[in-house]
Amino acid sequence: MADLFKLFDGSFGSAGSSAVSSQDGSSFSGISPENDLVARLASGTDSVELLVDYSRFANFVTFNSAESYVNVTADEILNSYPWDGTADDLQAFINGLDGFQQYFLQNWPTWSGHLRLNPAVSSSYVSFTDFGVQSGVARTSFISPGTGSMSIQGWIDVPAMTGSNDVMVVFQKQRQGTTDGLTVMVSGSQVLFNVQSGSTTATVSASLALTGATFFAGVLDRSSVTGTLSLYSATTGTFPTLGSQVSMLLGSRFDLASGSFYIGSGSVTGQVVRPFTGSIDAVSVWQSARSSADLTGTFNRRTYSQPNLVAAWNFNEASPSTPPSYSSIVRDGSGHRLDGRLQAFFSGSRGSGSLHQDVGGQPILSLADPNVVSYVVTAQVSGNTYDKSNPSLIYNLFPDAFSRINGQSSDVFQNFALILARHFDRIKLYVGQLVNMRRVLYGSYDQAPDDILPHLADFMGWQLDGSFANTDAMRYFVSRGVRPGPSANVPLATQMSEIKAQLWRRVLLNLLYIYKAKGTRESVDALLRSYGIDSGFVRLKEYARKSETRVPAERVASEKSVYAVQFVSGATVSFTGR
Repeated sequence: MADLFKLFDGSFGSAGSSAVSSQDGSSFSGISPENDLVARLASGTDSVELLVDYSRFANFVTFNSAESYVNVTADEILNSYPWDGTADDLQAFINGLDGFQQYFLQNWPTWSGHLRLNPAVSSSYVSFTDFGVQSGVARTSFISPGTGSMSIQGWIDVPAMTGSNDVMVVFQKQRQGTTDGLTVMVSGSQVLFNVQSGSTTATVSASLALTGATFFAGVLDRSSVTGTLSLYSATTGTFPTLGSQVSMLLGSRFDLASGSFYIGSGSVTGQVVRPFTGSIDAVSVWQSARSSADLTGTFNRRTYSQPNLVAAWNFNEASPSTPPSYSSIVRDGSGHRLDGRLQAFFSGSRGSGSLHQDVGGQPILSLADPNVVSYVVTAQVSGNTYDKSNPSLIYNLFPDAFSRINGQSSDVFQNFALILARHFDRIKLYVGQLVNMRRVLYGSYDQAPDDILPHLADFMGWQLDGSFANTDAMRYFVSRGVRPGPSANVPLATQMSEIKAQLWRRVLLNLLYIYKAKGTRESVDALLRSYGIDSGFVRLKEYARKSETRVPAERVASEKSVYAVQFVSGATVSFTGR
């Protein structure tokens, strides 16, 4: 029995999170922004997250203007969301929002898509030109190996090509006025990575899936005197593997700083270049020679800004309904602002769905998109309607003289009043939720927040130890490495902390019966079922002296057994004596 309950032992931090063995801030991940993210999540936020239903203004707005609240929130999301920031930047932004703003962001229109090129409709491609400078360096020079290494990776879904000399260019960066450059292309049933510098040319290949998407990663490694050129590939459900590799001796500097570059277009000496047909997704460029471990670690993951990442195009910034003035711009998520423009644009260029497994959408940050307009306007109208019927609106609580001041002073007064109102609403919200601090329910709202469940258990004479005792911090806080195989980098839909809180709530909901039935098998059954474990998973036998008639003989001798664990979610369960 003791071994079974090791699943629920251990603690990590004041809120009883996951227990880990001596992990510090530098051991969570090999990527420094991810270390910062885990440290931020482990430290928690400055305040307890109340379980309030933010879909109704009446639940959290008393003195403030609901319409103004919506306007401030929409402005914050549209202008401050860290689209091209690190994973830690995004979490810091979310932590800085209050409960309603987080709710509003969670329901904001998003898009998870890819670039779809179809020459039968339009010979489209993406061009990248005139980026200006960053820290005194021309941004076009970022995609130039110089004296170092470079890697290009992404996902493609294309048909097989029949002509022996026919190719379709996926990505190309060439030095202006020359044929020197880096090219990823497709020919026949292969994906190819070509590097050309003067009279030196090398090409490596890897297999291309003819049904479904293919991941590719071309790597130019110049860490040795004799460099190597490698190409990795994978399909959905497999890890990247090396297709081919060749040695390549380049000059001291491989300069591609000048000139434009393209996705879905280019020129290749001695080849017939066909307009690209198919889909492209998650293209990224790195100023490093990425190893097999690096590729596996970022496989099926959204790529955030991080060291050595030069550019990242995920094609999630706009949907097919977004007007061309915005959706024709392809945004770079690396933080280097290498944004491109979709030439010969057509609405079908914004394909639906991701080519890889991490399909979480990103918010569309443009009021040009009709879905965004509809979402914001609907909330504004709802807020305006609520304000008209709200007798406690702060404007209505001031004497009439305040409404007769001149226009400029009136604006200052209203803005100041709204600042006060929001502060008062926050105080009222916390005071109103005090009654719920000692209540747990199967629902989602108006009960004890997750952070104080251990304290509530202490008050009731029960100790809630941390679940997932042997889970490292990256798994617990970011849900990385939980699933097996190539899905390991895809985050769970429900975080481990949320699963743990649900297990704890089930125990607290049934704690009175567990106490009442203590000393009997029914108490153990109730505890197991609280954790979603069928009571028959463990063989239980209850013994008592013959003189104690409260335990029937048939129950003393009985035992139960079942061979599977059944986890139940969202069900309302009550326990009574037999």
